[in-house]
Amino acid sequence: MQRQRGFTLIEMVITVAIIGILASLAWLAYESQSAKGRRSDAAVALTNGRQALIAFRSDNGAYPADAATAMAALRSYLVTAPNTPPADCKDERGYQVPGGGGVISCQSYYNITVTAANANSFTLTATPTITTGDECTTLTLDHLGVRGSTPTNLANRCWAQ
Repeated sequence: MQRQRGFTLIEMVITVAIIGILASLAWLAYESQSAKGRRSDAAVALTNGRQALIAFRSDNGAYPADAATAMAALRSYLVTAPNTPPADCKDERGYQVPGGGGVISCQSYYNITVTAANANSFTLTATPTITTGDECTTLTLDHLGVRGSTPTNLANRCWAQ
C-alpha cells in the first residue's frame, strides 16, 4: 500500500487561523503607528500656532482679544507661506492656510482652531479632518504650553511621539 502525501484539512485550517491571527496583530500595530504619525502632524501645527500667537503678543502687547482675531493672527503670522503644498511643509515648519481660509496641519489630517481667546490667554484645538477610530479625538495646546486631549485622561499618551 502506497502512502499518500499532503496536508489534512485540520492542518490547513490551523495554518490559516495562525496566519489570520498574525495578520490581525500586524494590522493593529500598523494602525497604532499611523495614528501616532497623524497626531504628530497635529502637535507640530499646534506648537507652531502657539509660537505665532506668542509672536502676536510680542508685537501687540497682548494675545488676540477673541477667537476670530486669533485665527486671523494665525493666518498672518504663518510660519510657512500661504497655500504651501504638504510636500513643502514636511520639515515641521508649521501649518497651512488653504485658499478658502481656516488653518490645517501640514499633512491636512487636522483642522486647527482657536477655541478660547482673550488678551491674556488662548487655547488651540486640533480636530481630525477624517474619522480614523483613533482614541485621541482632539488635541489642545494653550498659551502656557499645557497639552490636552479628548478624552482628557489620555493627554500624555495622545501627545507622546
